[in-house]
Amino acid sequence: MFQVNPSPLKNQLGDRVVLSLGGGAARGFAHIGVIRALEEAGIEIAAIAGCSIGSVVGGVYAAGGLDDYEQAVRGLSRRDVLGMLDVSLPRGGLFTGDKMARFVQKFIGDQLIEDLALPYAAVAVDLGSGAEMWLKNGSLLTAIRASSAIPGIFRPILVGKRWLADGGLACPLPLEAAGALSDLPIVAVDLNAIESDRGAGPLPPPDPSAATPSNPGFTNALGSGLAIVCNHLTQAHVAQNPPALLLQPKLVNHGLFDVSAVDEVIRLGHQAVTEAAQSDPAQPA
Repeated sequence: MFQVNPSPLKNQLGDRVVLSLGGGAARGFAHIGVIRALEEAGIEIAAIAGCSIGSVVGGVYAAGGLDDYEQAVRGLSRRDVLGMLDVSLPRGGLFTGDKMARFVQKFIGDQLIEDLALPYAAVAVDLGSGAEMWLKNGSLLTAIRASSAIPGIFRPILVGKRWLADGGLACPLPLEAAGALSDLPIVAVDLNAIESDRGAGPLPPPDPSAATPSNPGFTNALGSGLAIVCNHLTQAHVAQNPPALLLQPKLVNHGLFDVSAVDEVIRLGHQAVTEAAQSDPAQPA
């Protein structure tokens, strides 16, 4: 099983931390590995703020259902996930999200956020005003659904006469929400870091020896586009609100909608913590 040397991280962070779990669809299973590694290092998770899939994993953990949830998602097939997509055209999104909600509900029940064992916030966006909303009370399932409602893909969720959608539209990595829960050190998990050898600038000349890439198709184009937007937004938020520890699991080879490598994605989340324990704390892991 995984092993983590607890001393470097505990020296850096202390015994208790707040988690800021970012959005990233299927990449979000890396959050499970991060949580497991922190537990193994003897670091208590005292509060959680989550966006999109981060709200799901964080909410399941706060509700005490992570063991069963992890076992279930490790067994998911592409066919299982497709079976959860319930078409809803033309009512706000391609899918209602009802079946996925029932899947999550098996692990959290009907709990209220205020009854959880630790402070929790799910980050969503008000489609009417564009404001970032922190859901810190009421139905945990409703908060998760709102935080995860990718516009055009899943129906927005009506909460208190506001139509709410995926928090990643405004804040893919909920650092401010995490800071509002506690003044403990924040461990932030960014799922959309992009390694590039080029910054902004003019289009470079084509390489005559390079093959023409194939058309990415709808799913890959949508996933890559969302990841790029989230990456740029996250960089801005981190610059304004740097966490005590920024974890960036190496997920570039795993698409946002690819559930074919859950075990590997969980392992990469765990690995990010392991590497952080062995690296310069000023650098992302």
